[in-house]
Amino acid sequence: MDPTSVRIGNDPYDLHGKVASGEFCDVYYGSRVDPLEVVTVKLARDNTQDDIDSLNHEASILKILSKSEVQGFDHFRHLVPQVVEGSCGGGCNVKGPDGFVGTANVFRWKSGFHYTLEDVCRAYPQGLDPRALVWIWKRILEVLGWVHRNKIIHGSITPQHILIHPRDHGAVRVGWSRAVPVGRPLGIRSTAYETFYPEDTLAGPPTNTMPALVLVAR
Repeated sequence: MDPTSVRIGNDPYDLHGKVASGEFCDVYYGSRVDPLEVVTVKLARDNTQDDIDSLNHEASILKILSKSEVQGFDHFRHLVPQVVEGSCGGGCNVKGPDGFVGTANVFRWKSGFHYTLEDVCRAYPQGLDPRALVWIWKRILEVLGWVHRNKIIHGSITPQHILIHPRDHGAVRVGWSRAVPVGRPLGIRSTAYETFYPEDTLAGPPTNTMPALVLVAR
């Protein structure tokens, strides 16, 4: 499949194929042409103002974490998406073939993180082996602990937003468009994943806790 050439901000990129579809964005494997860099491009599907605002908000939250002074930064900064700096990092204007216009966030590519936890749960409908469950939970909680020490709440810890590296026992969080500072109410929530949110967060109080993630061991 030939790549699709687009301009994101002021820079040329090649999109090599779609790797995932979320609630309002499609995610592509791509490359920045100059300087050459492998990237992930999160492109708004309908490009509504709400989509654009969400992408800008996601980029702003991740840039806060990228400048963290909280202990463990050198380790944990690799476990959250890294916005590609340059002419445009987040909420970038995209221009493509045939007059296509859109909005995207551009992140550095993370090799080996090819499966979401949703994929894993689908592959094991009877539940996960407890040994796998332990390392997945450990990786999730380690990163969330650091994020919380930065006074940030992810706001949408659902299976589709956790990428798994099965060989290296890694887990990273994606989908930061609903993240908020501790103490602020959550914004829009995914109705498709309401069972993953504690009832008190659905009622709309300040966010002093995280949405829960339910995993089943076999």
